[in-house]
Amino acid sequence: MSGLKDAILVVNGGSSSIKCSLYDDESDVDPVASLQISGIGSDTTSLMAKSSHGSSYTHDVSSRSFDEAIDILLHVLSESAEAYAIKAIGYRIVHGGPDFYKPVEVSSIDSHQWEQLEKLAPDHVPTERRLVERLRDQFAQARHIACFDTMFTYDLPAEARYLPIDRDLYDKGIRRYGFHGLSYEYLQRAFESQAGKTAAHGRVIYAHLGSGCSLMSTHDGKPVNTTMSFTPASGVMMSARPGNLDPSIPLYLIEHEGMSTDEIRQLLNANSGLKGIAGTPDMRTLLDHEAIDTDAAQAVRMFIASIKHAIGGLAAELGGVDSLVFSGGIGEQSIVLRSRICDDLSYMGITLDPVRNQSGEFLISANDSRTGVHVIPTDENQTIVRHVKSFLL
Repeated sequence: MSGLKDAILVVNGGSSSIKCSLYDDESDVDPVASLQISGIGSDTTSLMAKSSHGSSYTHDVSSRSFDEAIDILLHVLSESAEAYAIKAIGYRIVHGGPDFYKPVEVSSIDSHQWEQLEKLAPDHVPTERRLVERLRDQFAQARHIACFDTMFTYDLPAEARYLPIDRDLYDKGIRRYGFHGLSYEYLQRAFESQAGKTAAHGRVIYAHLGSGCSLMSTHDGKPVNTTMSFTPASGVMMSARPGNLDPSIPLYLIEHEGMSTDEIRQLLNANSGLKGIAGTPDMRTLLDHEAIDTDAAQAVRMFIASIKHAIGGLAAELGGVDSLVFSGGIGEQSIVLRSRICDDLSYMGITLDPVRNQSGEFLISANDSRTGVHVIPTDENQTIVRHVKSFLL
């Protein structure tokens, strides 16, 4: 093993994809290599690999199951062992439940705790657990660190943490957790680095807008509230998830439409949101067709209204807003949606500069805007690498 460079591997497993990034132990800024297997379980499973030298390749792979995709991943990682010694692996785990509020060694999570997390996030944690188990077998000498997406908002104020139902259910883990925490942790650090401590400790609303969407408010550098709640299906309208929904609707569908709990879960996690209204979860497609497709136009309007509603509610709770930060795939890339979301928010002191918005630079608000509006590309991996390194000191 002499002569090999120490490296940290970051692993993010979804229900139909696996993303990995390899970082030189001496740097956490840019990965030396990245790998993504997408479309797992479909007829179009693909593998994409990139290196820091600029080389990349994509090809179709035969992977009919998640376990077969892990086999492919382990094969590719074994080849990287010729140049790097993986000393630690950091995992994004979507739900930490009531027990996990900071990163932990994977070995400290017992089978009962894994089972409880699987109940809370059945579409995510089972595959994440399989990834962890297989990689622990392959890299037995490495440190394995679990980083939970619910950590950052674990200590929300009680009025945000508790849900307006029987308070005894809180002790059973029924509470607001909030998600996208690894992203928000990165965004807050990046915002303070670029705008200064005074701005970052003011009244800030972060908008992580991608296929999954949420917003979070902070004051004095601490989370105040967030739109996602007990699960990532709640909050604002998303690509395939509905966001907040009348809680009696699932009961009605079960009692009067004969839908099973599995069908309800599929509806709420894969067939709602933009897809439910317009037939596709792809916002770019909807924007391209909204002029000629009334369903597409309606879906876009509903999405914008949902985000505005969240911004207004969070701002009211803060007593105003000093900074609004866009991030995530939509928040970082969609000039049109940033503009339309901020339209009519001048009463909150929000005015965009069209030229700055077009360029997507850090500050996109006008000089006379009382509220600073910003764009920051998020990087959850850097948050995970930073946490993993704290175990290696």
